[in-house]
Amino acid sequence: MGQCCCILTSLNPSEILSKKKALVKFFNAASKEEILNRYPCLGESVAQVIVARRQRAPLKRLKDVWYLEAIRQQLLAEIGLIADDTSPPPEVGITERAPPPPPFSASSVPNESPRFPFGDSSAVELFQVLKATGLIDSWEKYVNGSLSLCASDSVPASTYRLATWNLDRITVAKAKHPGIREAICLTILRHQIDLIAFQEVVEPEAVQLIVDEMNLPVLPMVKRWAAANQQKHGTWAAFSSNEKTGHTFQSKEYSSFLYRSDRVKAISSRVLGGTNGSARPFSRSPFMGKFKLNSSTLILTSVHLKAPGLRDSQAAVTTEEVSNLADLVDAMKDTLSSDVHYAILGDFNLDPSSEAFDALRSRGLSPAIPSTCATMVTAVERSPTGQGGKTTSCFDNVWLCPSLSSGSTGLRFTGVSVVVNTGLRHPLIPRPDLAGFGGLPSDHCPVYFDLACSD
Repeated sequence: MGQCCCILTSLNPSEILSKKKALVKFFNAASKEEILNRYPCLGESVAQVIVARRQRAPLKRLKDVWYLEAIRQQLLAEIGLIADDTSPPPEVGITERAPPPPPFSASSVPNESPRFPFGDSSAVELFQVLKATGLIDSWEKYVNGSLSLCASDSVPASTYRLATWNLDRITVAKAKHPGIREAICLTILRHQIDLIAFQEVVEPEAVQLIVDEMNLPVLPMVKRWAAANQQKHGTWAAFSSNEKTGHTFQSKEYSSFLYRSDRVKAISSRVLGGTNGSARPFSRSPFMGKFKLNSSTLILTSVHLKAPGLRDSQAAVTTEEVSNLADLVDAMKDTLSSDVHYAILGDFNLDPSSEAFDALRSRGLSPAIPSTCATMVTAVERSPTGQGGKTTSCFDNVWLCPSLSSGSTGLRFTGVSVVVNTGLRHPLIPRPDLAGFGGLPSDHCPVYFDLACSD
């Protein structure tokens, strides 16, 4: 353990206290520019955090602003607790009691001094543990990056962006995880999605936690995004199927829709099951939602078809479920008026080039995502464009009705469809192999498509 590099002066304790109070007073009154002029080592983002923090409640203690090594050394010097500091930086912060034994070997202990309050050895130990995992460095890079605060592109006000995302067995516990919740919220916000269908919702309450975060953010990057993009933030609402649609990995599965209630109006919803006494046509029942986009009516049916598996019999079930979707299309064509548009979206567990989808193509439906675009994260990272003729795992998709593709009335597909395959990783989410952080909220990528309204 390194020796303390600071030489303490013998100032009167009352004099030190007076100087501390003067510094606290400065940070409570100074503008961001004044803070940067006096302490340029802070940088704009930290200075802004200090100003924002005191707007919620006045700063009461000096340690509220000395979590950075450079500013801590300068503040200690100003109040007279450091007369000279020419030695290398210590491995741990200055402490008034004997330091605890190092938790790691000498080769694994971080060299940087922890940025925690003076004299808090438990915080020092925690910092050293987190530092060794790489979490501190990745978090600093994440919060200082500008990507998370920027909108992905410019979307006209007359265009609605709709999406689908399999959230990989989202539960309340997962939604409470700050990394998972922030990754989901930022993805939706950055890509300016107006309405999104979720599959593999194990607990509908988890979706409400996402809604609450979107409307009243408490997580740091969601709060920053909302502050930097106030006109694009909107208000949010969600609803889930009132009964389970099936099972996933022995857990109950529900389907949900989350939408911007200031742009989209939800009218009704229902779970589409088999008739009484008949065999279930789907392993997981489709969930239908009816919406108003401006004056146009759109019916979205969210599906999660059975995964083919390794056995031929399981693959046959998936193919059969696609055929049952064709029956659903026939039923909608027979019952819906000509001015109502519809789309089937979700996790099909089957590439759109499969012959099974000929039943939909023959009825005029077309996929928004081509088969060359992988939607499973592992396949995306291996080969984003499906080069080399390998399987692309294009499972998540949207099948559009003929009126949306032709753009004859009301709504029309603009041709813009995207697999979101960047910005999904979050430094607080562990990787599946537990070898580090920077994991994903789901093994699926969200996909979105744009509809232009001509009303």
